[in-house]
Amino acid sequence: MFSCWQCAIKNLMENDQISFEDIRPHLIYEFKNESQMLSSINEVGKFFNYYRENIDKYRDDERLVAAYCAYWLTTNYPKLFEVLKLLPSDFDINSFDNIVDIGTGPGTFLLALDRILESEPNIYGIDISKLMIEQAKKLIEGLAADRNMQIGLNCPDNPSGSSLLIFTHSLNEMGASTAVDYLFKVKPDAVLVIEPGTKEAFAKTLDLRELCIKEGYNVSFPCYTNAKCPLDLEKDWCHQYLKTTHAQDVESMTQKLGRDRKLLPMTIQLYTKTMKSRPSYNSARIIRVYKQTKHSFEWMLCNEKDGVNHSFDIELPKRGMSKKEKKHLESLMAGETVEFKIVKELENKVRIELL
Repeated sequence: MFSCWQCAIKNLMENDQISFEDIRPHLIYEFKNESQMLSSINEVGKFFNYYRENIDKYRDDERLVAAYCAYWLTTNYPKLFEVLKLLPSDFDINSFDNIVDIGTGPGTFLLALDRILESEPNIYGIDISKLMIEQAKKLIEGLAADRNMQIGLNCPDNPSGSSLLIFTHSLNEMGASTAVDYLFKVKPDAVLVIEPGTKEAFAKTLDLRELCIKEGYNVSFPCYTNAKCPLDLEKDWCHQYLKTTHAQDVESMTQKLGRDRKLLPMTIQLYTKTMKSRPSYNSARIIRVYKQTKHSFEWMLCNEKDGVNHSFDIELPKRGMSKKEKKHLESLMAGETVEFKIVKELENKVRIELL
């Protein structure tokens, strides 16, 4: 990874991957060697896992900000690509005049937007850390200089045209009361939430959900209606899973760290001012994928029933399925949508077949 430390950068970004070598020339700190980088990544990880009350401190250290980029930027970069695959088909990220990324950090999702967007909106990256802003500017100047991106502390005030407001790994830290201030300031047409798939993060997204509905937004994903979440929030929470792949040098890094970043639990929510088309009555979101039995797939689904969100357990018999069909069903994860019909009501679940 460090053998061509002084080599000119090769733009190897393919599809939804970004490599460490892509970003290395644009980091605000140059690691002495791989060992220092790996130990610095572990140091940042402790702030997330053990010292969250002091989480702001790593953002004031150039070495730790660079370590965050080396590991978390490169492994979080694919998320937006996968998130957009789950959202309703009539949600078009290219339709907005402005995109405002709250909690932009070092510009992880700004770089993803540069790759994804076919349109040329005004893009704003907002963060409270001056060092993160400095790092984001350096990365954007090096990798996405042709984009109209403004990165700084101040959020735009009701920019003209249609706007998308994105909370990316920031709502779980700031809370809904602060997030709603950005909502009132930007006055967006849509709000996209991409947060960690933890119980704590989900609780904060529910607070924002309530405020968004109060302000006239509709829940477009994952819920089928604006009614309350049907899960027992003392025991459970709604989150999705993203299956990602990473550049070869990033995969090597994660292996040396003993971490797995291929299957990522996420909390994904979309709120829109205009009512997006609702899924068909015989469809449902997968909320949980239980361990399959010898004879059936077992899931928890959620859809609309009598005007409210309704969660229920199902079994899907494997009888008559080809190996290809079984392999496809084994790949489905929480957040995806299936169309089905009920074959039989059982005691604690229903038996279905897919359409």
